[in-house]
Amino acid sequence: MEYTKDINRVLLFIVVCCLFLGAAGRSPAQIKQSSNITVKSASELDYPPFSIVRADGNADGFSVELLRAVIAEMGREVSFAVGPWAKLNPAWVSARAPDYSMPWVNKRFVEEFGESAGRPCYEVMYGRSQPCSRCPTFEVLETKNTRQ
Repeated sequence: MEYTKDINRVLLFIVVCCLFLGAAGRSPAQIKQSSNITVKSASELDYPPFSIVRADGNADGFSVELLRAVIAEMGREVSFAVGPWAKLNPAWVSARAPDYSMPWVNKRFVEEFGESAGRPCYEVMYGRSQPCSRCPTFEVLETKNTRQ
């Protein structure tokens, strides 16, 4: 239970910081002018109690209601895209196999690079015929150190 409270506090802190940073450096007139903008967010299909999908297909759950409340305090509305996280994530993501093939890529990756169809990452992403001399993905896996 204490772990859930900590997560909730962190989520609230992140939402408040994002909202504050969105208004930083803007005049009250600019903030008021942009207040009719609908904030877009996403909700995973099934991550109770934080996010769930109601029978009507709309997002619900603690995190969803928390974001709605914060956005309402700002005089704005929020809309939620609902689906699996891999499809909602705005970044491109790929899984790499030891032979450099990509057995899985998300929708954003396909939009950026096209279908990978089992081709190696160096071909799909860089148009190369052989692996990069210092592959950052495999470097991380070999050294077990993250990159900045």
